[in-house]
Amino acid sequence: MILLQSQSRFLLQTLLNRVQNLEKAVELDYHWVEFNDVRYHILVSTKNPNVLLLSVSLPTPPPEAVFMGGLPGGAIEAIKAAYGVVVHILDPPRDGFNLTLKLNLAKLPPDEEHRYALLVKIASVREVVLGAPLRVVLKHLASRTVVPDVDRVLALVHRPKESFFLVSQPDKVTVVFPMRFKDSVDTAFATSFLQEFVEARRAAGLNNAPPCLWSPTPPLELNEAPAEALSANAGFVSFVIFPRHVEGKKLDRTVWNLSTFHAYVSYHVKCSEGFMHTRMRRRVESLIQALDRAKPGGEEKKKSPNSRSFKRLTEAMSRAKSLKIMAQICRQTENIEVCLQVLLSRPQALFRYDLMAMAENAIQLSRKESNDTVNFFNNLANSKDTNPAFKQALENCISNFKEGFMFLNLDGLEGRTATFDMHNAYDKAFACETDLSASKVAIDLVLARIKKWKNVFSVAMAAAGVLEDSLPIPE
Repeated sequence: MILLQSQSRFLLQTLLNRVQNLEKAVELDYHWVEFNDVRYHILVSTKNPNVLLLSVSLPTPPPEAVFMGGLPGGAIEAIKAAYGVVVHILDPPRDGFNLTLKLNLAKLPPDEEHRYALLVKIASVREVVLGAPLRVVLKHLASRTVVPDVDRVLALVHRPKESFFLVSQPDKVTVVFPMRFKDSVDTAFATSFLQEFVEARRAAGLNNAPPCLWSPTPPLELNEAPAEALSANAGFVSFVIFPRHVEGKKLDRTVWNLSTFHAYVSYHVKCSEGFMHTRMRRRVESLIQALDRAKPGGEEKKKSPNSRSFKRLTEAMSRAKSLKIMAQICRQTENIEVCLQVLLSRPQALFRYDLMAMAENAIQLSRKESNDTVNFFNNLANSKDTNPAFKQALENCISNFKEGFMFLNLDGLEGRTATFDMHNAYDKAFACETDLSASKVAIDLVLARIKKWKNVFSVAMAAAGVLEDSLPIPE
Protein backbone atom coordinates (compact mmCIF):
# COMPACT_ATOMS: atom_id res chain seq x y z
CA MET A 1 0.00 0.00 0.00
CA ILE A 2 1.15 3.52 -0.78
CA LEU A 3 1.65 6.14 1.95
CA LEU A 4 1.42 9.80 1.00
CA GLN A 5 4.52 11.92 1.49
CA SER A 6 4.38 14.89 3.83
CA GLN A 7 6.13 17.37 1.55
CA SER A 8 4.39 18.99 -1.41
CA ARG A 9 6.29 17.83 -4.49
CA PHE A 10 5.58 20.97 -6.49
CA LEU A 11 6.48 23.26 -3.59
CA LEU A 12 9.76 21.43 -2.95
CA GLN A 13 10.68 21.53 -6.65
CA THR A 14 9.91 25.26 -6.80
CA LEU A 15 11.99 26.00 -3.70
CA LEU A 16 14.96 23.98 -5.00
CA ASN A 17 14.83 25.72 -8.38
CA ARG A 18 14.63 29.13 -6.71
CA VAL A 19 17.57 28.43 -4.38
CA GLN A 20 19.71 27.21 -7.27
CA ASN A 21 18.98 30.38 -9.27
CA LEU A 22 19.09 33.10 -6.62
CA GLU A 23 21.30 35.28 -8.78
CA LYS A 24 18.54 35.47 -11.40
CA ALA A 25 15.81 38.03 -10.76
CA VAL A 26 12.81 35.93 -11.83
CA GLU A 27 9.21 36.79 -10.99
CA LEU A 28 7.07 33.87 -9.72
CA ASP A 29 3.32 33.77 -9.16
CA TYR A 30 2.08 30.18 -8.74
CA HIS A 31 -1.31 28.95 -7.51
CA TRP A 32 -2.17 25.27 -7.00
CA VAL A 33 -4.46 23.01 -4.95
CA GLU A 34 -3.65 19.68 -3.30
CA PHE A 35 -5.83 17.00 -1.73
CA ASN A 36 -8.37 17.88 0.96
CA ASP A 37 -8.66 21.43 -0.48
CA VAL A 38 -5.31 22.78 0.77
CA ARG A 39 -4.42 25.71 -1.52
CA TYR A 40 -0.97 27.25 -2.01
CA HIS A 41 0.31 30.51 -3.50
CA ILE A 42 3.95 31.42 -4.13
CA LEU A 43 4.98 34.98 -4.94
CA VAL A 44 8.48 36.27 -5.79
CA SER A 45 9.18 39.74 -7.14
CA THR A 46 12.16 40.89 -9.19
CA LYS A 47 12.76 43.75 -6.74
CA ASN A 48 13.69 41.36 -3.91
CA PRO A 49 14.59 37.94 -5.36
CA ASN A 50 15.82 36.59 -2.01
CA VAL A 51 12.35 36.88 -0.47
CA LEU A 52 9.59 34.36 -1.22
CA LEU A 53 6.02 34.70 0.04
CA LEU A 54 4.25 31.39 0.65
CA SER A 55 0.52 31.54 1.42
CA VAL A 56 -1.54 28.52 2.51
CA SER A 57 -5.32 28.13 2.68
CA LEU A 58 -6.54 25.32 4.94
CA PRO A 59 -9.76 23.27 4.76
CA THR A 60 -12.81 25.05 6.17
CA PRO A 61 -13.20 23.85 9.78
CA PRO A 62 -16.55 22.45 10.98
CA PRO A 63 -18.22 24.06 14.04
CA GLU A 64 -16.74 21.55 16.48
CA ALA A 65 -13.13 22.20 15.35
CA VAL A 66 -12.09 25.66 16.51
CA PHE A 67 -9.36 27.70 14.79
CA MET A 68 -7.57 30.42 16.73
CA GLY A 69 -6.68 33.38 14.55
CA GLY A 70 -7.51 31.33 11.47
CA LEU A 71 -5.09 28.51 12.42
CA PRO A 72 -5.25 25.29 14.47
CA GLY A 73 -4.06 25.52 18.06
CA GLY A 74 -0.30 25.46 18.46
CA ALA A 75 0.38 26.19 14.76
CA ILE A 76 2.29 29.46 15.37
CA GLU A 77 4.60 27.81 17.91
CA ALA A 78 5.12 24.83 15.60
CA ILE A 79 6.11 27.08 12.68
CA LYS A 80 8.62 29.02 14.78
CA ALA A 81 10.13 25.81 16.16
CA ALA A 82 10.39 24.18 12.73
CA TYR A 83 11.77 27.06 10.65
CA GLY A 84 13.57 29.45 12.99
CA VAL A 85 14.87 32.72 11.56
CA VAL A 86 14.43 31.70 7.93
CA VAL A 87 10.66 32.18 8.10
CA HIS A 88 8.64 35.16 9.31
CA ILE A 89 4.86 34.96 9.79
CA LEU A 90 2.98 37.88 8.22
CA ASP A 91 0.02 39.21 10.18
CA PRO A 92 -2.51 39.54 8.69
CA PRO A 93 -2.03 36.92 5.95
CA ARG A 94 -2.83 37.64 2.29
CA ASP A 95 -6.53 37.81 1.41
CA GLY A 96 -8.14 34.40 1.00
CA PHE A 97 -5.46 32.52 2.96
CA ASN A 98 -5.07 31.35 6.55
CA LEU A 99 -1.31 31.77 6.66
CA THR A 100 1.39 33.73 4.82
CA LEU A 101 5.07 33.01 5.42
CA LYS A 102 7.90 35.29 4.37
CA LEU A 103 10.96 33.17 3.48
CA ASN A 104 14.36 34.83 3.47
CA LEU A 105 16.33 32.48 1.21
CA ALA A 106 19.57 34.29 2.00
CA LYS A 107 19.37 32.93 5.58
CA LEU A 108 19.28 29.28 4.55
CA PRO A 109 22.08 27.11 6.01
CA PRO A 110 25.25 27.11 3.86
CA ASP A 111 25.66 23.34 4.28
CA GLU A 112 23.92 21.61 1.37
CA GLU A 113 22.53 18.72 3.41
CA HIS A 114 21.06 20.95 6.14
CA ARG A 115 19.69 23.36 3.53
CA TYR A 116 17.91 20.56 1.68
CA ALA A 117 16.48 19.19 4.95
CA LEU A 118 15.08 22.63 5.82
CA LEU A 119 13.54 23.06 2.34
CA VAL A 120 11.85 19.67 2.72
CA LYS A 121 10.48 20.84 6.07
CA ILE A 122 9.17 24.07 4.49
CA ALA A 123 7.54 22.00 1.74
CA SER A 124 5.86 20.04 4.58
CA VAL A 125 4.15 23.18 5.91
CA ARG A 126 0.79 21.39 5.62
CA GLU A 127 1.94 18.79 8.17
CA VAL A 128 3.47 21.42 10.45
CA VAL A 129 0.30 23.54 10.57
CA LEU A 130 -2.58 21.04 10.42
CA GLY A 131 -0.70 18.50 12.55
CA ALA A 132 0.24 21.03 15.27
CA PRO A 133 -2.58 20.28 17.77
CA LEU A 134 -2.21 16.52 17.23
CA ARG A 135 1.53 16.82 17.78
CA VAL A 136 0.98 18.66 21.10
CA VAL A 137 -1.36 15.92 22.36
CA LEU A 138 1.01 13.11 21.32
CA LYS A 139 4.03 14.85 22.88
CA HIS A 140 2.18 14.88 26.20
CA LEU A 141 1.35 11.20 25.68
CA ALA A 142 5.08 10.46 25.32
CA SER A 143 5.57 11.91 28.81
CA ARG A 144 2.37 10.15 30.02
CA THR A 145 0.45 13.36 30.72
CA VAL A 146 -2.54 15.13 29.17
CA VAL A 147 -2.72 18.64 27.71
CA PRO A 148 -4.04 21.02 30.39
CA ASP A 149 -7.16 23.14 29.79
CA VAL A 150 -8.28 21.08 26.78
CA ASP A 151 -11.58 19.22 26.39
CA ARG A 152 -11.45 15.47 26.90
CA VAL A 153 -12.81 15.01 23.37
CA LEU A 154 -10.87 17.24 20.96
CA ALA A 155 -12.02 17.75 17.34
CA LEU A 156 -9.35 18.41 14.67
CA VAL A 157 -10.04 19.41 11.07
CA HIS A 158 -8.63 17.21 8.29
CA ARG A 159 -11.04 17.77 5.37
CA PRO A 160 -13.39 20.64 4.39
CA LYS A 161 -16.06 20.86 7.12
CA GLU A 162 -15.04 17.45 8.50
CA SER A 163 -13.10 16.54 11.62
CA PHE A 164 -11.69 13.57 13.47
CA PHE A 165 -11.54 13.22 17.25
CA LEU A 166 -8.92 12.70 19.95
CA VAL A 167 -9.78 11.25 23.36
CA SER A 168 -6.76 11.81 25.61
CA GLN A 169 -5.72 9.81 28.67
CA PRO A 170 -2.31 9.79 30.39
CA ASP A 171 -1.40 6.32 29.07
CA LYS A 172 -3.11 6.37 25.65
CA VAL A 173 -4.84 8.55 23.04
CA THR A 174 -7.80 7.17 21.09
CA VAL A 175 -8.15 8.65 17.60
CA VAL A 176 -11.57 8.22 15.95
CA PHE A 177 -12.32 8.92 12.27
CA PRO A 178 -15.92 9.25 11.04
CA MET A 179 -15.59 7.95 7.45
CA ARG A 180 -17.77 9.81 4.93
CA PHE A 181 -17.97 9.35 1.15
CA LYS A 182 -20.23 11.07 -1.37
CA ASP A 183 -20.47 8.21 -3.86
CA SER A 184 -22.36 5.02 -2.92
CA VAL A 185 -19.77 2.85 -4.74
CA ASP A 186 -16.94 4.55 -2.80
CA THR A 187 -18.86 3.90 0.42
CA ALA A 188 -19.19 0.17 -0.34
CA PHE A 189 -15.52 -0.17 -1.27
CA ALA A 190 -14.38 1.84 1.78
CA THR A 191 -16.49 -0.21 4.19
CA SER A 192 -15.02 -3.45 2.88
CA PHE A 193 -11.50 -1.98 2.82
CA LEU A 194 -11.71 -0.78 6.44
CA GLN A 195 -13.01 -4.11 7.70
CA GLU A 196 -10.10 -5.87 5.99
CA PHE A 197 -7.79 -3.20 7.41
CA VAL A 198 -8.86 -4.17 10.94
CA GLU A 199 -8.42 -7.87 10.17
CA ALA A 200 -4.90 -7.27 8.79
CA ARG A 201 -3.90 -5.60 12.08
CA ARG A 202 -4.38 -8.97 13.81
CA ALA A 203 -1.56 -10.56 11.82
CA ALA A 204 1.39 -11.77 13.88
CA GLY A 205 3.83 -9.40 12.19
CA LEU A 206 1.85 -6.31 13.25
CA ASN A 207 1.77 -6.85 17.00
CA ASN A 208 3.46 -3.50 17.66
CA ALA A 209 1.09 -1.49 15.43
CA PRO A 210 -1.65 0.59 17.11
CA PRO A 211 -4.83 -1.41 17.83
CA CYS A 212 -7.48 -0.69 15.20
CA LEU A 213 -11.28 -1.06 15.43
CA TRP A 214 -14.14 -0.44 13.02
CA SER A 215 -17.81 -0.07 13.91
CA PRO A 216 -20.90 1.10 11.99
CA THR A 217 -21.95 3.31 14.94
CA PRO A 218 -20.06 5.95 16.95
CA PRO A 219 -17.84 4.44 19.71
CA LEU A 220 -18.62 5.23 23.33
CA GLU A 221 -15.65 7.62 23.53
CA LEU A 222 -17.62 10.11 21.39
CA ASN A 223 -20.63 10.43 23.70
CA GLU A 224 -19.63 14.04 24.40
CA ALA A 225 -19.20 14.94 20.71
CA PRO A 226 -21.96 16.94 18.94
CA ALA A 227 -24.46 14.69 17.14
CA GLU A 228 -24.15 16.56 13.81
CA ALA A 229 -20.44 15.67 13.69
CA LEU A 230 -21.11 11.93 13.93
CA SER A 231 -22.80 11.26 10.59
CA ALA A 232 -20.71 8.64 8.78
CA ASN A 233 -21.92 6.38 5.96
CA ALA A 234 -18.80 4.15 6.03
CA GLY A 235 -18.59 3.67 9.79
CA PHE A 236 -16.03 4.77 12.37
CA VAL A 237 -12.37 3.76 12.59
CA SER A 238 -10.54 3.97 15.92
CA PHE A 239 -6.80 3.79 16.58
CA VAL A 240 -5.37 3.52 20.09
CA ILE A 241 -1.98 5.26 20.29
CA PHE A 242 0.36 4.30 23.14
CA PRO A 243 3.58 6.06 24.25
CA ARG A 244 5.72 3.54 22.32
CA HIS A 245 4.14 4.76 19.06
CA VAL A 246 5.37 8.35 19.53
CA GLU A 247 8.88 7.82 20.83
CA GLY A 248 11.66 9.78 19.10
CA LYS A 249 11.38 9.88 15.31
CA LYS A 250 8.12 7.89 15.38
CA LEU A 251 6.25 11.05 16.38
CA ASP A 252 6.50 12.77 12.97
CA ARG A 253 5.39 9.65 11.11
CA THR A 254 2.46 9.04 13.47
CA VAL A 255 1.26 12.65 13.18
CA TRP A 256 1.35 12.59 9.35
CA ASN A 257 -0.24 9.15 8.98
CA LEU A 258 -3.13 10.07 11.27
CA SER A 259 -3.63 13.51 9.69
CA THR A 260 -3.96 11.98 6.20
CA PHE A 261 -5.71 8.70 7.03
CA HIS A 262 -8.91 9.62 5.17
CA ALA A 263 -6.92 10.60 2.07
CA TYR A 264 -5.00 7.31 2.33
CA VAL A 265 -8.28 5.33 2.35
CA SER A 266 -9.75 7.41 -0.50
CA TYR A 267 -6.68 6.79 -2.66
CA HIS A 268 -6.86 3.02 -2.24
CA VAL A 269 -10.62 3.02 -2.80
CA LYS A 270 -10.10 4.70 -6.18
CA CYS A 271 -7.28 2.26 -7.04
CA SER A 272 -9.59 -0.64 -6.19
CA GLU A 273 -12.32 0.79 -8.42
CA GLY A 274 -9.87 1.17 -11.30
CA PHE A 275 -8.68 -2.42 -10.84
CA MET A 276 -12.26 -3.73 -10.81
CA HIS A 277 -13.14 -1.76 -13.95
CA THR A 278 -10.10 -3.18 -15.74
CA ARG A 279 -11.02 -6.73 -14.75
CA MET A 280 -14.61 -6.23 -15.90
CA ARG A 281 -13.52 -4.82 -19.25
CA ARG A 282 -11.19 -7.78 -19.82
CA ARG A 283 -13.95 -10.19 -18.87
CA VAL A 284 -16.37 -8.58 -21.33
CA GLU A 285 -13.73 -8.72 -24.07
CA SER A 286 -13.12 -12.43 -23.43
CA LEU A 287 -16.87 -13.14 -23.58
CA ILE A 288 -17.17 -11.24 -26.87
CA GLN A 289 -14.28 -13.29 -28.30
CA ALA A 290 -16.03 -16.49 -27.19
CA LEU A 291 -19.23 -15.37 -28.92
CA ASP A 292 -17.32 -14.53 -32.09
CA ARG A 293 -15.73 -17.97 -32.14
CA ALA A 294 -19.16 -19.56 -31.75
CA LYS A 295 -20.47 -18.00 -35.00
CA PRO A 296 -20.97 -20.34 -37.99
CA GLY A 297 -17.91 -20.56 -40.29
CA GLY A 298 -17.52 -17.62 -42.60
CA GLU A 299 -16.97 -17.74 -46.29
CA GLU A 300 -13.79 -19.44 -47.42
CA LYS A 301 -11.12 -17.06 -48.58
CA LYS A 302 -10.95 -16.90 -52.34
CA LYS A 303 -7.60 -17.86 -53.73
CA SER A 304 -6.13 -16.08 -56.68
CA PRO A 305 -2.85 -16.33 -58.57
CA ASN A 306 -1.81 -12.90 -57.34
CA SER A 307 -2.68 -13.46 -53.65
CA ARG A 308 0.97 -13.52 -52.52
CA SER A 309 1.83 -10.34 -54.39
CA PHE A 310 -1.24 -8.64 -52.98
CA LYS A 311 -0.26 -9.71 -49.47
CA ARG A 312 3.25 -8.30 -49.88
CA LEU A 313 1.84 -5.04 -51.23
CA THR A 314 -0.57 -4.79 -48.31
CA GLU A 315 2.23 -5.37 -45.80
CA ALA A 316 4.40 -2.70 -47.45
CA MET A 317 1.53 -0.18 -47.35
CA SER A 318 0.85 -1.01 -43.70
CA ARG A 319 4.48 -0.54 -42.74
CA ALA A 320 4.54 2.81 -44.53
CA LYS A 321 1.50 3.84 -42.50
CA SER A 322 3.22 2.71 -39.28
CA LEU A 323 6.31 4.77 -40.11
CA LYS A 324 4.12 7.81 -40.81
CA ILE A 325 2.52 7.47 -37.36
CA MET A 326 5.97 7.11 -35.77
CA ALA A 327 7.11 10.31 -37.45
CA GLN A 328 4.01 12.12 -36.19
CA ILE A 329 4.83 11.03 -32.63
CA CYS A 330 8.58 11.65 -32.79
CA ARG A 331 8.11 15.22 -34.02
CA GLN A 332 6.74 15.95 -30.51
CA THR A 333 9.98 14.82 -28.83
CA GLU A 334 13.31 16.57 -28.40
CA ASN A 335 15.30 13.93 -30.30
CA ILE A 336 13.57 12.33 -33.30
CA GLU A 337 16.39 9.83 -33.85
CA VAL A 338 16.23 8.52 -30.26
CA CYS A 339 12.44 8.36 -30.49
CA LEU A 340 12.55 6.19 -33.63
CA GLN A 341 15.15 3.94 -32.03
CA VAL A 342 12.89 3.44 -29.03
CA LEU A 343 9.79 2.67 -31.09
CA LEU A 344 11.64 0.30 -33.41
CA SER A 345 13.22 -1.55 -30.48
CA ARG A 346 10.09 -3.70 -30.61
CA PRO A 347 9.57 -5.21 -34.09
CA GLN A 348 5.83 -5.24 -33.37
CA ALA A 349 5.86 -1.46 -33.87
CA LEU A 350 5.91 -1.94 -37.65
CA PHE A 351 2.55 -3.69 -37.34
CA ARG A 352 0.83 -0.92 -35.36
CA TYR A 353 -1.38 0.69 -37.97
CA ASP A 354 -3.17 3.34 -35.90
CA LEU A 355 -2.40 5.86 -33.18
CA MET A 356 -4.09 3.87 -30.41
CA ALA A 357 -2.03 0.75 -31.13
CA MET A 358 1.17 2.79 -31.39
CA ALA A 359 0.47 4.56 -28.08
CA GLU A 360 -0.19 1.21 -26.42
CA ASN A 361 3.12 -0.06 -27.80
CA ALA A 362 4.97 3.01 -26.45
CA ILE A 363 3.45 2.69 -22.98
CA GLN A 364 4.30 -1.01 -22.90
CA LEU A 365 7.91 -0.06 -23.66
CA SER A 366 7.82 2.51 -20.86
CA ARG A 367 6.44 -0.07 -18.42
CA LYS A 368 9.20 -2.52 -19.34
CA GLU A 369 11.86 0.17 -18.91
CA SER A 370 10.41 1.12 -15.50
CA ASN A 371 10.52 -2.52 -14.41
CA ASP A 372 14.12 -2.83 -15.64
CA THR A 373 15.01 0.35 -13.73
CA VAL A 374 13.52 -1.08 -10.51
CA ASN A 375 15.63 -4.22 -10.96
CA PHE A 376 18.71 -2.09 -11.66
CA PHE A 377 18.33 -0.08 -8.44
CA ASN A 378 17.47 -3.22 -6.48
CA ASN A 379 20.67 -4.94 -7.61
CA LEU A 380 22.72 -1.84 -6.90
CA ALA A 381 21.23 -1.37 -3.40
CA ASN A 382 21.96 -5.00 -2.52
CA SER A 383 25.49 -5.00 -3.92
CA LYS A 384 28.30 -5.36 -1.39
CA ASP A 385 30.32 -2.79 -3.34
CA THR A 386 27.73 -0.03 -2.94
CA ASN A 387 28.52 2.76 -0.50
CA PRO A 388 26.22 2.27 2.57
CA ALA A 389 25.52 6.01 2.58
CA PHE A 390 23.81 5.62 -0.81
CA LYS A 391 21.51 2.74 0.07
CA GLN A 392 18.63 4.77 1.50
CA ALA A 393 18.47 6.93 -1.63
CA LEU A 394 18.61 3.82 -3.83
CA GLU A 395 15.80 2.18 -1.84
CA ASN A 396 13.75 5.37 -2.22
CA CYS A 397 14.29 5.14 -5.99
CA ILE A 398 13.06 1.54 -5.98
CA SER A 399 9.90 2.62 -4.17
CA ASN A 400 9.36 5.64 -6.45
CA PHE A 401 9.76 3.71 -9.70
CA LYS A 402 7.45 0.97 -8.42
CA GLU A 403 4.80 3.61 -7.69
CA GLY A 404 5.42 5.27 -11.05
CA PHE A 405 4.95 1.91 -12.80
CA MET A 406 1.34 1.86 -11.55
CA PHE A 407 0.59 5.11 -13.38
CA LEU A 408 1.85 3.74 -16.71
CA ASN A 409 -1.33 1.92 -17.67
CA LEU A 410 -3.34 1.57 -20.88
CA ASP A 411 -6.72 2.33 -19.33
CA GLY A 412 -6.34 6.10 -19.59
CA LEU A 413 -5.80 6.17 -23.36
CA GLU A 414 -9.47 6.04 -24.30
CA GLY A 415 -10.49 8.31 -21.42
CA ARG A 416 -8.03 11.12 -22.30
CA THR A 417 -6.33 10.76 -18.88
CA ALA A 418 -3.13 8.94 -19.90
CA THR A 419 -0.93 12.06 -19.98
CA PHE A 420 -2.20 13.08 -16.53
CA ASP A 421 -1.29 9.66 -15.12
CA MET A 422 2.10 9.81 -16.84
CA HIS A 423 2.87 13.18 -15.26
CA ASN A 424 2.45 11.42 -11.90
CA ALA A 425 4.90 8.75 -13.06
CA TYR A 426 7.40 11.45 -14.02
CA ASP A 427 7.00 13.03 -10.56
CA LYS A 428 8.14 9.74 -9.05
CA ALA A 429 11.24 9.72 -11.25
CA PHE A 430 11.93 13.33 -10.24
CA ALA A 431 11.61 12.28 -6.59
CA CYS A 432 14.27 9.62 -7.22
CA GLU A 433 16.59 12.20 -8.78
CA THR A 434 16.03 14.54 -5.84
CA ASP A 435 16.93 11.81 -3.33
CA LEU A 436 20.03 10.86 -5.32
CA SER A 437 21.14 14.48 -5.51
CA ALA A 438 20.58 14.99 -1.78
CA SER A 439 22.67 11.90 -1.01
CA LYS A 440 25.34 13.01 -3.54
CA VAL A 441 25.02 9.82 -5.57
CA ALA A 442 26.92 10.51 -8.81
CA ILE A 443 27.42 7.02 -10.24
CA ASP A 444 27.68 7.02 -14.05
CA LEU A 445 25.60 3.86 -14.39
CA VAL A 446 22.81 5.41 -12.33
CA LEU A 447 22.76 8.59 -14.40
CA ALA A 448 22.77 6.57 -17.62
CA ARG A 449 19.89 4.38 -16.40
CA ILE A 450 17.70 7.36 -15.51
CA LYS A 451 18.53 9.02 -18.85
CA LYS A 452 17.51 5.84 -20.70
CA TRP A 453 14.23 5.73 -18.74
CA LYS A 454 13.55 9.37 -19.63
CA ASN A 455 14.15 8.67 -23.33
CA VAL A 456 11.60 5.85 -23.37
CA PHE A 457 9.17 7.77 -21.16
CA SER A 458 9.29 10.86 -23.41
CA VAL A 459 8.23 8.70 -26.37
CA ALA A 460 5.31 7.23 -24.43
CA MET A 461 4.26 10.71 -23.28
CA ALA A 462 4.43 12.04 -26.85
CA ALA A 463 2.40 9.10 -28.19
CA ALA A 464 -0.27 9.56 -25.52
CA GLY A 465 -0.41 13.30 -26.17
CA VAL A 466 -0.80 12.89 -29.95
CA LEU A 467 -3.53 10.30 -29.38
CA GLU A 468 -5.46 12.49 -26.94
CA ASP A 469 -5.27 15.44 -29.31
CA SER A 470 -6.80 13.27 -32.05
CA LEU A 471 -9.72 12.03 -29.95
CA PRO A 472 -13.01 13.93 -30.11
CA ILE A 473 -13.78 16.09 -27.09
CA PRO A 474 -16.80 14.61 -25.26
CA GLU A 475 -19.84 16.86 -25.26
